[in-house]
Amino acid sequence: MGEDGGEDRRSVKKRRRKRERAGAEKAATGSNWLALQRKTKTTTKRKKTSPVVAPPVTGNLTRLLAIDCEMVGAGVGGSLSILARVSLVNSSGVVVYDSYVSPTHCVTDWRTRFSGIRPHHVKDAPKKREVVDKVRRLVAGRILLGHAIHNDLEALGIEHPETHIRDTARYPGLMRSLPNGKLKPKRLAELAQEELHRTIQNGEHCSVEDARAVLQLYKKHERKWEHWLAVSTK
Repeated sequence: MGEDGGEDRRSVKKRRRKRERAGAEKAATGSNWLALQRKTKTTTKRKKTSPVVAPPVTGNLTRLLAIDCEMVGAGVGGSLSILARVSLVNSSGVVVYDSYVSPTHCVTDWRTRFSGIRPHHVKDAPKKREVVDKVRRLVAGRILLGHAIHNDLEALGIEHPETHIRDTARYPGLMRSLPNGKLKPKRLAELAQEELHRTIQNGEHCSVEDARAVLQLYKKHERKWEHWLAVSTK
């Protein structure tokens, strides 16, 4: 009986130690799991709160941009000009932005023979507000070239500093001298033919082509033009 009793006690102790080891392993496993869960939560939280990196600005933007707009007619007889297309090219003539515009009024004259605009062009076009916001951001702080550019800016509802405007319809070196000594603007097509030996606006107009013609005219006269501005603004 003494021997059997000793064996029973040893068995009990052995089983107790086994249960204690199992309990310790389970506790350790639980602790590791909780730690892993906390780490995962922390990592996930960091990902959610990390800042979003903005996409880079297009490389096509340059110090100079040339703009041209196409209009269609609204109101009685199409007498009200409304914006239908806007094009911007950079100093290399590369298109930076070109978009048709959803009409803000009922179109009564598409002026297709001049504007090149047809109903399907503006069917799914962005609203004027979206286009204007985009153009405003693109031209901000840049030299803006155009022909009778006040018409384009008025159609867009955008103001641009006079010091940052170069208008091929207002530069004396590109205007016609009248017998009375006054100066009169020439048509862009006339300037392109005389100065660039290019034919444009022969039928339907293209705002990208017109903007490129304005750019080339400015580049040809840039040196004298900038000197004239420097002298006239003193």
